[in-house]
Amino acid sequence: MDTALVIKNGRIFSGLVLFLYVLGHLINHSFGIVSIELLDKSRIIFNYIWRNPIGTILLYSSFLIHILINLISIFQMKTLKLPFRKWVQILLGIIIPWFLIIHIVFTGYAHHFEGIEDTYSSVIVGSWVAPPDIWGIKGGYYYIAMLLVVWVHGIIGIHYLCSHRSWYKRNRASINSFFMIIPTLSLLGFFLAGKEALTISNFNKDYLVQELTKSGYLVKSLDQSEMWQPAINLQIFADKLELNYLIALVIILLIVSANMYFVRINKKIKIFFPGGRTIPVSRGYSVLDASREGNIPHASSCGGKGRCTTCRVKILSELTNIPKPNEVEKQVIDRLGFESNIRLACQLRPLSDIKVLPLVPSKIMENKSSYIMRSFGFENNLQGKETEIVIMFIDLRGFTKLSEQKLPYDVIHILNEYFRISGEAIEKNYGRVDKYIGDGVMAIFDSNNDNKLNCKNALIAAKQISKDMKKFNELSKDEFVEELKFGLGIHIGNSIVGLIGHGQSISETAVGDTVNTASRLEQLTKELKCELIISERVANLASLDKTQFNINKVEIRGRNQKLDILTLSRGFQLAI
Repeated sequence: MDTALVIKNGRIFSGLVLFLYVLGHLINHSFGIVSIELLDKSRIIFNYIWRNPIGTILLYSSFLIHILINLISIFQMKTLKLPFRKWVQILLGIIIPWFLIIHIVFTGYAHHFEGIEDTYSSVIVGSWVAPPDIWGIKGGYYYIAMLLVVWVHGIIGIHYLCSHRSWYKRNRASINSFFMIIPTLSLLGFFLAGKEALTISNFNKDYLVQELTKSGYLVKSLDQSEMWQPAINLQIFADKLELNYLIALVIILLIVSANMYFVRINKKIKIFFPGGRTIPVSRGYSVLDASREGNIPHASSCGGKGRCTTCRVKILSELTNIPKPNEVEKQVIDRLGFESNIRLACQLRPLSDIKVLPLVPSKIMENKSSYIMRSFGFENNLQGKETEIVIMFIDLRGFTKLSEQKLPYDVIHILNEYFRISGEAIEKNYGRVDKYIGDGVMAIFDSNNDNKLNCKNALIAAKQISKDMKKFNELSKDEFVEELKFGLGIHIGNSIVGLIGHGQSISETAVGDTVNTASRLEQLTKELKCELIISERVANLASLDKTQFNINKVEIRGRNQKLDILTLSRGFQLAI
């Protein structure tokens, strides 16, 4: 199997396992808001999942795999010129094992190899009631630092993994709230449990010894040194592991430094970029590495892990000596149907001189105050993503003639009522108004992962708009010589969705053939003298009874084949 694919899948799998473990751990901590007793009771479920043989093997193997894969990534580094977010993730990844050593030794190792029952009571007491270390810092504060470091590292990884998913973008506010609420509740539970332990210790001076003896961290003895020996042995073991870890870090740093030195003196391959820029590199460099080395702006939303296509380049030189795509890149190429000269810069590692053209603009917003937010990828999907969505177009009929007969203020009033009716029906049915175009409205329905629901929501919204417009016409019949008419077109298909615009006028929208087709269907309502036209696939996905429609085939500009459409004279007659 391809090494790149193994590394990618191994990183994702092990990272998700570790994130779920940490998530469960933090949720468990939050029960400390109530009491230490509830902390220990709620831990039974947590231990049932992770303290059985399968859970234990899965957890520790994921931990080792994640460390190994990240070590491989560090050894493969060809340049220190990495995005800020990448450096944050690397540094947090280096700090985490050092924090975890003492935690793992006093909990997992103590439980599995020393027969100690590492209850929450003993951990809380040891963290807050036990004397501080030689630096005057209580163990509880180390736990807090570890919690924050691990959680931040985890959510950066989750963001890298999911930032291009439509469900992630749609629920971004809720997800960000979740990322904030979980550690907040966990810290609050840990603090309040510590406060409870300190309060008990004020009334019971032997509380520390009693709890630690009950768990097995201390043994019953009149000799103080003998009593504390189990805990001392664990601390000595943890200290040795921490020292070995620091030595290993130094060795890794020396190896990486030596590798980068040899890479620097063996730059025999030239990568030619637009504008006459030439970056010399050695074997093993990716085109994205070269861009970073030469300070050439190059889009890379996923951080160079092959999870997006924003770093893609067009090869302008001969393709004869270009290495074949690895499995990670091949999956993307096959899915999107790239030409042979379109490659991912993060995966392409040239073996000889090459000339490339980056295809995605590296910056859309130049506001420096948003640098850190953009560095972490919180700019949403600036480069766009191809996805299947439902598009609705609505347009008034004969509004130009009507506006000539009315005062400007009356025209504005009518338009706002029409926009209110349309907007409320769209939003109530989980759609979103994309834009207003004169007296027309474009709406997108993509809130659900299941497009059957998105199609049904769009149709329900269309029916509601028709009913409310009918009521509006009845209430306004004294004002209008003719009924205010409109047309609705609904279509589903693949579109490019992303942030489009400039400066302060950037908004998320959709472009492509699906949008053009939906617009054309709306225009056809005038020619076919009906109120609603939908494509047949919308009807099929929504499981509609097609006998209620008139069925036609029409030519759509830009499409090779005729499109099957369904028409209905009045939208409110639609049976869903």
